[in-house]
Amino acid sequence: RYASDFSAFFKANLLCGLRPIEWHGTQIRLAGRALVMTVPNAKRGNGRAHGPTRTLVFDDLSQDHRDAIVNWATRVNALTRKVYKSLLKRIEEVMRAITKRLFRKNRPTPYTTRHAFSARLKAFYLGNARTEEEYDLGCAIIAALMGHATDDTADFHYGKKSEKAGRGLPIPRADPAEVARIRPRLARSRDRLRALEARRIRPGPR
Repeated sequence: RYASDFSAFFKANLLCGLRPIEWHGTQIRLAGRALVMTVPNAKRGNGRAHGPTRTLVFDDLSQDHRDAIVNWATRVNALTRKVYKSLLKRIEEVMRAITKRLFRKNRPTPYTTRHAFSARLKAFYLGNARTEEEYDLGCAIIAALMGHATDDTADFHYGKKSEKAGRGLPIPRADPAEVARIRPRLARSRDRLRALEARRIRPGPR
C-alpha cells in the first residue's frame, strides 16, 4: 500500500538529503530554470542548526528530478504533521521489509539518503580543495546545505567523501548569507580543535 510513497520519498530525498521530518513545511519556488527550496531546520532548538531554515538552490534540474522534488513536497504538505509522521513510520516499515531481504547487516534506513547526499557534497565541495581556505569554505557550504551550525557533523558524523556517491545527481548551491553565518563558528571550532591538539602533543614533565 505504501510502496509508492516509499519510492517517491527515496527519489526525492536522495536529491536533497533532508531529515525526513523536514519535508513537512518545506517551501519550493521556481526562479527561471532554478528550483529553490526553503527547508525548516529540524534541530534548530538545540543549537545544532545555523538558523530556522536553510536554502537549497538547484540549477537546471532535469524534468524527472524537478518532478520528484515538487511532487513529494506537494504530497507531504497536503497532510497534517501528525499524519505525515504516521506516513513516515509506514515508509520505514516498507523499507525494512525490502532491505531485510537484500542485506544481512548494515541495512539502509530513510536516513541513508541523507548520508549519501552528504557524501556527494563532500566529493564536490571538498574534493578539489587545494588550500585550507578552500577546504574551510567547502565545509561551511556543506554545513549550510545540511542544516548544521558548524561543519562538525559534516566532517565526522555523516557519509564519507566518495567520488562514486550519487554520480550524475545534481549538486545544490547554498545561500551565501547562510554560509557567511557559519564561517565564524567554523573558525572558532577549528581554533578549539587546534588548541586541543596542541595540548595533546605537548610533552609532559620529565
